[in-house]
Amino acid sequence: MAAEKSMVRKVRHFASSLLASWGVAVSDQESALLIVGELGANAARHGGAEVAVCLLLRGRTLRIAVRDSGPLPSARPAGEGGRGLTIVGHLAHRVETTVSEQGRTVRAELRLTAPALCGGR
Repeated sequence: MAAEKSMVRKVRHFASSLLASWGVAVSDQESALLIVGELGANAARHGGAEVAVCLLLRGRTLRIAVRDSGPLPSARPAGEGGRGLTIVGHLAHRVETTVSEQGRTVRAELRLTAPALCGGR
């Protein structure tokens, strides 16, 4: 989808509906939506024209990936931003960023406190 500020609300709504349909516990949904929101906001702000979001549920692990089409990252002045990934790092079990000529992908793994009612994809 297009990398716009309004995209974050749409992605959070999509993720909320998907997680609820998978039967993910509300407390886990809240953490997942914070991660989706932070990664989506970063991608919309710094990520170029397009953003893709993928959620994958396997057992008690929810994988969230946000890919953008932005240019290679450049250094930001000290104190500018950066809190979003700190929040993601505290909520997620694992966070990984890969960079290529096509853009960035940030993957976060969230360990669910309770198994989902049905397996997601």
